[in-house]
Amino acid sequence: PLGDIVLDVPDPAPTEALKTWTYKDESRGESFALFAVEPPLPPHQAVEALDVVVVVDRSYSTQAVRLAWAAEVVGDLVARLPAGSRAQVLACATRCEPLGGAGLQAVSRDLVGTFVREIAELEPLGASRLDAALEAAGSALKKGDVGAGRGRVVYIGDGIPTVGELDPGRLADVARDSLDGA
Repeated sequence: PLGDIVLDVPDPAPTEALKTWTYKDESRGESFALFAVEPPLPPHQAVEALDVVVVVDRSYSTQAVRLAWAAEVVGDLVARLPAGSRAQVLACATRCEPLGGAGLQAVSRDLVGTFVREIAELEPLGASRLDAALEAAGSALKKGDVGAGRGRVVYIGDGIPTVGELDPGRLADVARDSLDGA
């Protein structure tokens, strides 16, 4: 298929989960399309504690305004983790630096404030080495003795490596090998 927008729906008979609308304004020569996907979700269940490693891209392409945004996102994310959760933030460019102290730590209001402050104070520098960031996140989970099914990695950045492994398929292999299902 070729077009301005291509929506590939793997279901041969889409149900109520997919709705589409189109509109054409002849007088202005404009056309619009809207797609809404509302998949059926299971009922809400109690959420168990998680161990979360957040990787923040701090490479030069990030710019200070994106780091300020990342600080806000990390603050909201970590503050909303279920009780008993642990978190660690890694600021990554060509290498990764732990913020807020080393290792996974019990989530607290003070820890959230430390993460937000330290991310906001970061200076953008270096190149993006996504393979090293994935390996560092996996190492952080392993060092934290994370229980089965508890580990998660959240990446905040553009996801475009500029050094190290650049091939998406090989990066997927690095993720699979390093993150062990997280």
